[in-house]
Amino acid sequence: MNLKVKSILFFLIYQISKNELIFYLLPNKTKMEGLSSIFSGKTVAIKTSDGFELSVPFEIAKMSETIKNVIEDAGEEHPIDLITVNKKAAERFVKYYEYHLTHPYPEGYRDKLRMDQVIDFDKELCDIPHNELFELTIASDYLGAEDLKILACITIANKIKEIGQPNLPGDPVQRIRDYLGIENDFTPDEEERLRKENKWVFLNYLAEEEDNQDTEEKNEEKITEVENYDEEF
Repeated sequence: MNLKVKSILFFLIYQISKNELIFYLLPNKTKMEGLSSIFSGKTVAIKTSDGFELSVPFEIAKMSETIKNVIEDAGEEHPIDLITVNKKAAERFVKYYEYHLTHPYPEGYRDKLRMDQVIDFDKELCDIPHNELFELTIASDYLGAEDLKILACITIANKIKEIGQPNLPGDPVQRIRDYLGIENDFTPDEEERLRKENKWVFLNYLAEEEDNQDTEEKNEEKITEVENYDEEF
């Protein structure tokens, strides 16, 4: 797996442990300025890393900072080589911006977006095998498509949180390793020592889960009280 992508993923795991995973997913407004109509019919040719040539609407192509810079520097007469973007990732890039250029987010839409607030289209776009999701992360990073990269990362982070639940069978650390394709190169003694030294991480996580459960129970009690009160009067 790409080292930069691994760094992004590990940062996300850290943020999950602190329950501070908030992202900005609105399209960059400056990219939208000056478009008198959404699509002009003009296209740009791109060549993917697996040898496919695609014709991309000009307005969508310029949502990639990488493609935009190539066009400005070298023109668009020849297909633009995308050395780390395969066909599937390129098609998802096009699909994402094709939708969000023609269906912009509502004004003021969730400026700070959490994992459980991703819209249905974005969820469906990233509902793909994890290896393709990693490829999409690498591709969007290379393309300079920041909002798509963040969406891919938030989806991965959500999956990590899901499979890392301590109440599931097996070792949550090993489940996350398997998902990310990380080989465990610690000896049993080293792993045991690290678990003891970092025991506070697991204790904090369990404490947060208990606090969340207590809050939910208190909310349910309040709802029951209100319902009982309404029935009496």
